[in-house]
Amino acid sequence: MIDSSCKKMTRIELVYTVTRNMVRELSKIKDVEIPDFLKAYLEKGHKNQTIYKTRTDEENSKLAYLLQQAYDCFKWVQENRVSLDSVAFQHLKRLLEEQSVETEEGVVIPVDGKKISPQSLQNPSDPDAPFRYKAGHNHVGSVLNLVEVHDPEKELGLIMHADLKENRHSDAEFGEEFVTHHPLSEKIQTLAVDGAYFRQETIEKAEEKDIEMNFSQMTGRNVSDTDIGVNQFEIDKDTHKITRCPKGYEPTFSVYDSEKKVYTAKFYKQHCNQCPLKEFCQVKEQKKAFHISFSESKRKTDEIRSKIGSKRHKELSNYRAHRLF
Repeated sequence: MIDSSCKKMTRIELVYTVTRNMVRELSKIKDVEIPDFLKAYLEKGHKNQTIYKTRTDEENSKLAYLLQQAYDCFKWVQENRVSLDSVAFQHLKRLLEEQSVETEEGVVIPVDGKKISPQSLQNPSDPDAPFRYKAGHNHVGSVLNLVEVHDPEKELGLIMHADLKENRHSDAEFGEEFVTHHPLSEKIQTLAVDGAYFRQETIEKAEEKDIEMNFSQMTGRNVSDTDIGVNQFEIDKDTHKITRCPKGYEPTFSVYDSEKKVYTAKFYKQHCNQCPLKEFCQVKEQKKAFHISFSESKRKTDEIRSKIGSKRHKELSNYRAHRLF
């Protein structure tokens, strides 16, 4: 994450600042008489008195009051048709659209804070910087994704790709975009990333390009030494049907839904009941048979999780951890 240099404002600070900027813009225009209800925004000490000397129990009413002033300022500028093309006016318009709702009587009501988009205006000094909560912290700014190419024989690494996006851009999106579109993805053999980059489409595209993908961590429960992942069920490459269970038993029924990419099979109760792997298998007992059904995404996830802790996984994960800066 690359935080913007702008200050993270409270809603009261934001509304006040946007309105004040508009008033300052008006004060620069010759022959424009600023209305009395806005003149205080040009006075020294007005900001501190309005924002920082407000008690907690007054905050909601203060926010509503300032939003109403922002709205009245907006209407005044519109009616007098001054500075309509200014940046200050565009910020004021955006603020009201994102932070308030107008009633038929011309009264503006603050929008519930939980309903305000993370992409809303956070600070007029950096209007394109969105808000994001990640890893227990609030961020206002951008996110940078780097791709380093490493030569294991020469033990050299070089950053070959950098991608800067709004901080709402997820790791999974970065991963899919790189593997799908970047020319480097046609040349690399292995890609070591964090588990947040996991996405089914990325895995499929990596397989098409013969890229070995290593995820240092995965969310959710890992497949332990005793658990049996669904990736251990044998699947026919042509029909995509389950042909054998991890113990080697053939199903009595098997079908693949190509549209939903879901595998389904049924097994004899006699086989499953006497199977030493039953306790760790993901089949479910039904009235006449044992049943298993899983998606391609689940199969890929279990396959990746089954590799966690292996020598190869540790090697690639440790390399990635040591290269972080």
